[in-house]
Amino acid sequence: MQDRRISNVFPHWTSDGNWLIYLAYLQSGGEYRRIPVPGGVPQILVGNRNAQAFLFDTGPGGRLLYKGSNHEAVAFDSQSRQTQNLGVLPAGEKCNVLRFSPDGRLVAYIVNAGGQDDPKAGLWVTDFKNPPRQVFQGWVVWYARGQNREIYLLEGKPDLNGVLWKVRWDGKDLTRLHFRAALQHRSEVHVEPSCHLRNQHLGMAAPQFPARRDVKRHIAAQYAGGRNDGLLRVG
Repeated sequence: MQDRRISNVFPHWTSDGNWLIYLAYLQSGGEYRRIPVPGGVPQILVGNRNAQAFLFDTGPGGRLLYKGSNHEAVAFDSQSRQTQNLGVLPAGEKCNVLRFSPDGRLVAYIVNAGGQDDPKAGLWVTDFKNPPRQVFQGWVVWYARGQNREIYLLEGKPDLNGVLWKVRWDGKDLTRLHFRAALQHRSEVHVEPSCHLRNQHLGMAAPQFPARRDVKRHIAAQYAGGRNDGLLRVG
């Protein structure tokens, strides 16, 4: 679908399933682009010299969420082509993996630890109107939003094992799930809806093997270590 002479990474599906928004790395910096799913000419949405693959997301109405050069969260409307500065991320450069809530009203982000037992490390949620809320404290390796107002996150442990949790966007109903995985690589959590089942498919993948979504919108879940391969279904 795309010219491979440019490094195109981390495609995100729009909510209507008609477009892929991805990051194109150029010598001059990064560009967020979109392309129709059947193929075609890519459209440049916005350029960002400091663009990083794990610092952007797509939300309702084809909105693009990314981190600006001054540690602010920026939303770009691909329909009106208007850019909105949502607010500065409190933890600055320690913030990564931005995600919209399903309704697009909240933004979640990981705060990396500044040292051992850093109380601010974990997963945070903000609407940029009220003080941000820490919904999980600890080493968060990766996370993904679910369908029913929940977030699935992978907690890293000192023994390099990962523990899976789910929590609501308001911080309630924190629940440990019965799943563990060795963190031989940085593991990633992917949650996508299925067209044919009401349940959700939860997959884990290492970054060397990014999860891809087929026409039935299932997640191919693979684990780089060769164990726990397969699909974990959660209700």
